[in-house]
Amino acid sequence: MDSLHPVSIATSNAPMGGQMSRETFIHANIVYGLSLEVAIHGLVTLFLKLTSSDVRNGKKFRSLAVLLVMGNVSAIIYVLGCVYRGSFVESNCVGLSIVTTLASHLFYFSFDAVILFKCYHLTNKNKYVTMCIWLILANRVGWIISDMVLSYGFWIPDFAFCAFSQDPITGPGSNISDIISDCFATLTALVITFFRFSLSSRYIQVMVLRTILRSLLVVAMNILVMYMNIEPPNPFWHFFAWNLRAYVLLRMLNLDILLDLGEIKESTRSGSDSDGRKSGSTQQPLVVPSSSQIFKAATMESRRASRIVKG
Repeated sequence: MDSLHPVSIATSNAPMGGQMSRETFIHANIVYGLSLEVAIHGLVTLFLKLTSSDVRNGKKFRSLAVLLVMGNVSAIIYVLGCVYRGSFVESNCVGLSIVTTLASHLFYFSFDAVILFKCYHLTNKNKYVTMCIWLILANRVGWIISDMVLSYGFWIPDFAFCAFSQDPITGPGSNISDIISDCFATLTALVITFFRFSLSSRYIQVMVLRTILRSLLVVAMNILVMYMNIEPPNPFWHFFAWNLRAYVLLRMLNLDILLDLGEIKESTRSGSDSDGRKSGSTQQPLVVPSSSQIFKAATMESRRASRIVKG
């Protein structure tokens, strides 16, 4: 059974049974369409931020932007490969299967790298956390290499269909590796937050809420996909689970940058209204607040509160 990539059209002898109808195939791919919208929106937003003078020279943001671009671009390739797998022909079946598999791994690896990148800066580049991050990423790379070697696409002449042979070990292993990455980043962020900063700060509250929300959704999607690989009720729900996972991971990958853009637009609109249509007003630049900036603001807020109490 394909335990890493969803089959785009189940053949009549598929282990899940039956052939997926055209209507079911279209309904399942609606979520993939939403995923493409999120990925393209994320790339456009990144471009706008990178052209902003305030972040053009920001080394930390440029590093994060590279990971976000790689994640969004590879997700687009992966989604298109899954949607059009039924259109693969014998001459390109093996090659396009390799491209789709590699794109899926790059997408998941980029997501892991982004959350671990934030964890790295959140802990002020702690050497023990850094060692753990490198071990987690090395483990994920190992699963990527193993799956690329052991899993492959092949052509079935009787059904004129490009099938995919998924190794039964590397598929679940990759999913578990992704869960480990997210749980480590989440637990580390929460421990650092609870021990170093005041939970009364609105900056900390927002960060904790985003972190917990992301972790719950990501872990839930990975568990759902693993369950559907073991006991799929029918081809539709197996396919739909993978589509939903791609959408959730893309949404979480671009969560901070898209939420920050919405907050910037709102603050810019409020500022222009309060200025009473001043002709010389300038638009607020697009800047992504880093974790260190959030914590600095939270620390200053806590210190001001303690001085007030002492006074």
